Amino acid sequence: MGQRDALALRAASAAVMAAIAITGAAIGGWTFNFLIALIAVLIAFEWDRLTGGPVFGPFGTMMAGTAVTVAVLTGTGRMAGAFLVVALAAALIGMLARGRGRDPRWLVGGLLYLAIPCIAGVWIRDTE
Repeated sequence: MGQRDALALRAASAAVMAAIAITGAAIGGWTFNFLIALIAVLIAFEWDRLTGGPVFGPFGTMMAGTAVTVAVLTGTGRMAGAFLVVALAAALIGMLARGRGRDPRWLVGGLLYLAIPCIAGVWIRDTE
């Protein structure tokens, strides 16, 4: 695939993703929350893979589960619970990462990188 073809594919993908994101934001409610959680799940598995883990590894699964949990908690108005889940998951991932020879800073940083915007996105959309 040439550079021009790759650029066209990326542009088409971006257009489709933008349309999905705008539609989800316009609809709002649980549709938007689901979309945010889905994006966070994809980020979790990609982050785990980028930091040396296997595809669909245990740390990606923990981060994905945390993302879904915080999206649901935030969507039901339980912000304190969402932040508590993030803190507990960060501590657990940090401890387990050391035992598996992974750098806990990258994994915990990745968790914060996806969970905090997940909480913020759901909260901002729900407070219109």
